Formats: sequence, C-alpha cells, structure tokens
Amino acid sequence: MAKQYQKGFFEFIAAADSEKVHSQTIGWIFSKDCDVFEQNEKNEILNKLIFKSNEEIQDFKPTNIQVEIDDIDILIESEDWVIVIENKIKSSQHSNQLFKYEYITAPNTKTALDCYEKWKLIDFPKDNFKSKFENANPKERAKLISDWVSNWSKQDKLKIKDLKTVEIEDRYRSKSSKYVYLTLIKENPKSGNWIPITYSLLHSVFNAYFLKKEEKNLQHYAIVKSYLSTIGNLSNVAQSFIDNPREFEFVFKEGKTRKNQIVEKDFISGKSYIKELQLETLLQKWYYTNLIEKINETKNELLNNIEHNVGETRGTALLDFRFNEIKIEGVSYSPILQFQGNAIKLALAGSTKTENKGVTKRKEEFAERLKKIKDFQELFTKNPKISTPRKEFGFLSININEAENFWQVQHSPEIFVIEKIKMAKKIFKEIEDK
Repeated sequence: MAKQYQKGFFEFIAAADSEKVHSQTIGWIFSKDCDVFEQNEKNEILNKLIFKSNEEIQDFKPTNIQVEIDDIDILIESEDWVIVIENKIKSSQHSNQLFKYEYITAPNTKTALDCYEKWKLIDFPKDNFKSKFENANPKERAKLISDWVSNWSKQDKLKIKDLKTVEIEDRYRSKSSKYVYLTLIKENPKSGNWIPITYSLLHSVFNAYFLKKEEKNLQHYAIVKSYLSTIGNLSNVAQSFIDNPREFEFVFKEGKTRKNQIVEKDFISGKSYIKELQLETLLQKWYYTNLIEKINETKNELLNNIEHNVGETRGTALLDFRFNEIKIEGVSYSPILQFQGNAIKLALAGSTKTENKGVTKRKEEFAERLKKIKDFQELFTKNPKISTPRKEFGFLSININEAENFWQVQHSPEIFVIEKIKMAKKIFKEIEDK
C-alpha cells in the first residue's frame, strides 16, 4: 500500500470507528446547522445516495433531523418523506432490528403490523386479532398486545424485550419512507426494503460537492474536511485489504490487535490504521462475504442444500457451511465446515441443549469414526483433539491440518473452499450411521 494514513482530528480523539460519532456528524452535515452545503446541494446529495433518477425528491426540505432516536441511528423528516439510516462501521445487523425501524416508521397500520411480526419473530394470533389490531388506535393496540403477551410462556416472553414502541408513532403515517443501510464494507441488509450503500459512496458523493467549496465558514469547513478525510481513509484501507488480502496476513492471525502491539514499521502503510481502529474482525467478515459471492458465481451443484453464514466469536470472524443433518449413534447433528482465523474445522452441532449429556462419549465416537476414514487420515493428528466450545448445544469440532491458509491462495480461493466443501461432505457421509 503506497499511501500513508495519517491521523486526522477524528482519529486523534479515537472517534474514527465510533458509529455514534459518525451518525451525529452525518446528521449535522444534513441539518440546517451546518452551512458548508446549500440546501439544494444537500437535496442533490441525498438523491444521489439513495434515489433512482425517476423517483427523486425534487424539493426535499428536512423539517426534523434526529440522531439515536428510538434506536434509529439517523432519521431525516420532511413534510412528505421520512428517511431512516442504519449506520454500521464495525458491527453487523443483529436479530431483526431493521424490521423494528420499518415498524416504527411504517406509512400505515397494516404495513406496521407486518413489520412487527418479522421484528419479533413470533406469529400473531388468528386473523380476528389482526383485524382488531389494524382498526385500533395506538392505546388500544398497546392493550391488545399486552393482553396477548400475558398468556405467553416464560420462554416466549423472553423474545419480547421491549413493547414501548407498540404505540405506533402517528407522525410518520401517510409519509413515504426510504430505508438506507450504510456500511463500511459491503453487506446485504436482511430486509429487502433497505438500500445498501457504503462509506466509499458516501465519501465520493460528499467529496464531489466539497471540492467546489471555498472556506467560507472556517469552523464548519474544517470539520467537514476532517470528516471526509477520515471516511476516505476508512474506505481506502478497507478496499486495499479486499484487493490484496495476502498482504494483510495479520488481519486473519491476530484478530483484534492491542495498541501496544503496533510496531513502528506499520506506520508507513494502512496496516497501522487497521490495527489502531481494530478493524480486523470487520475486514475478515468482508473477506468471507466477498468469498461467498465468488463461490455462488461458480453455480456448482455441490453447493445445493448447503447453508452458509458469516458471524463471529470472541472477536474473530467465522464462515460456516452447514450440511443436511446426519445421525451418529442415533443422535441428530448438523454437520458444519468452518473457517475461522487460520483454522479450518469440521464440526457437529446438536439440535437441542439436552444433547450436552454424554458429550464425552460422543467426542470419542466422533474421533473413532474419523480415524477410520483412510483417504483423509493425513488431515488429522494421530490423536485427533475434539473440542467442545459450545457444550450446551452438543457442539463438537476438530481442526484440519492444512499447509496453506485459505487467504494465502493467490488464485481462485473460492475453488480452494469448494474443494474443502467437497471433502467435508464426503467425510460426513462416511461417518454417519449406516
């Protein structure tokens, strides 16, 4: 990486990776309090970020801009529109949070009810309840939900942690809504109603207008200039990583780097920027997401009926491939091929918590069956060590000994992974009950 990433104001105050600071800054730039951009320019910027040419808001005049309201990161209102921006720098979407924000700002009660169902992951009662709910006022809806919840089991109640927003905000009704999912890395939102945009695009659009500006208000101009420098740094270093991950081996090996581990030589490149902001986990996730896209492009029939998921445990991203269930000694398991850090693992996940009982016996059975697979004995140590990091789910895993790590594969890493999927599928077939 040729460019040196110097600290700007936001980096110096340790706010360059703070989602809240980014949300507040973006909200301020679009507000009437920031005079770097004219109102018509802010309107054009919003249009270029989130609207197609045939549905632009020609005269968008925000009447209210709020940050961190009802868990919504940025909310921009006009007389006819409400724009919701979910902002992600290092975190990923969790549970069904996007449906919650759609629920709060839904244009009508029916849409709100549909979003509420998806948010809470619990089906509403029969249609007569839905009819009552749709025709009720906010207080009546709250009472209906409260009465319904009172009859739930304790386990079901745990799924509903917050009912305060059940009184749907009437001020958003009859307005058109747009939902924006803003991320540093490319990540598809779980709801199809959200428009995915990246900080790279945000920087590009803002910067195109900013470069034409003169330093009229030195204070506001300096803040925006510093902020654009920061999001430019973030975008550039992330893109540099994804373009050549082999140059950033520490991202996979070290997870989150402690600041006292950053060495002087790293300051001549973006490596220090990644380490100081602890972007390792996020970049690992982007690598996996990018890898999944390449794997899907192969349209290999081997991938049929195999689920994939990108997640993280203890600050290290992981990529799971989950196969159809098999049985070992009559116990059902979901076989998993897992990539995490510099490890490739074969794993078995039980379907219930009760399968923790007798886990030692099942570990031995798993090991014995693996040892009998002659074609793959070279992949394992002589005495395979079975780990149980998730005992409550009867989770068993074993490392595969590989001479080359998947991120070091210079050409077609997706083919490397597909070969491992093929291998894992064969192993799981051989160890299941006959």
